[in-house]
Amino acid sequence: WSVGDTHFKRTISAASKSLPANRLGAFEFQVQFDTSVPLQTFNPEFHASLRAKSIYASHTLFAAEPGDVVEWGVVLENNVLNEVLHSDFSIQILASRKFAPDSQPVASKFYVQTSQKGLFCTSLVRKRLGVRIDVLQESNLPWVGIWWCHNGWGDGRPHSTVGIEPTNLPSDGPVLHFSDLPDPPSCTASFAWIISKI
Repeated sequence: WSVGDTHFKRTISAASKSLPANRLGAFEFQVQFDTSVPLQTFNPEFHASLRAKSIYASHTLFAAEPGDVVEWGVVLENNVLNEVLHSDFSIQILASRKFAPDSQPVASKFYVQTSQKGLFCTSLVRKRLGVRIDVLQESNLPWVGIWWCHNGWGDGRPHSTVGIEPTNLPSDGPVLHFSDLPDPPSCTASFAWIISKI
């Protein structure tokens, strides 16, 4: 993992259920990936295995605070994005991270490979406000970047955000145990946000 990983506290839960009655909003988005888009990278010398074409489907930053939890996992049973926007669905949570309640600067980014069989969900859970934001993505968006920054720019700016970034290929953060990734194809992919009360 990247710098600042010690500021995450690991938590695990088995499953989470999303109910339409609890939803405050649901939004579906579609993105066209064109392989002519250049690779985003800090330094090509250190990213030789990632000389492919990549782009974020979404580069969304949510305001963050200590105690927030990010979870990621697979959607069970229903694998049609449009249908889960309007019906119950359950998530098998594979892993989660809780942001430690301290004020030390931290900047951490890592990528998770999503499910090749169906929908993948990455969620920001803010128990203090009783709100959950689920970011669902189809299988042709095979990666999601998770970015946590708390005053980590290094120039003194106050800044606390969580980024949940569906993408066709990792490009600007570490990936564990992956190298020589193939060039991604051109495709059209969909993803969605579901905002719920908890």
